[in-house]
Amino acid sequence: MKESIGSTLLMQIFFILFVVIISFMAVAINYAKVFVIKNDIITIIEKNKGYNSIQIDDYLEYRNYSSESNNLKVVKHINDDSSYYYSIVVYSVFKVPLINQSLKIPVRGNTETIINIVDQTDEVNYAEESVGLY
Repeated sequence: MKESIGSTLLMQIFFILFVVIISFMAVAINYAKVFVIKNDIITIIEKNKGYNSIQIDDYLEYRNYSSESNNLKVVKHINDDSSYYYSIVVYSVFKVPLINQSLKIPVRGNTETIINIVDQTDEVNYAEESVGLY
């Protein structure tokens, strides 16, 4: 009788550890997915030199990420007249069924500074050609 109680307790401990390890792996994989999404959104913004909602929504749909219920926040910060950057917060949402709650873990990132410089080299070359300096 003593060993049957011991094996039952051992099986319960094994089951609890198994659930904890599987839950930890699921959270880690989901967090890594959200981290990749954040980096790709930063890349899209930097390539377009600004926020393009159509491209970002298409990308989120492609990655099967729900952008509903404020899971993505993009804020534009202006440094001065000619430069700005974006702050991105993507939330990793975990729904816990036993307590019927969801846990939101933020993943934050910033773009590089985007500078609005008007390229005047073409205008200068055109003016020099029209005057005949070449």
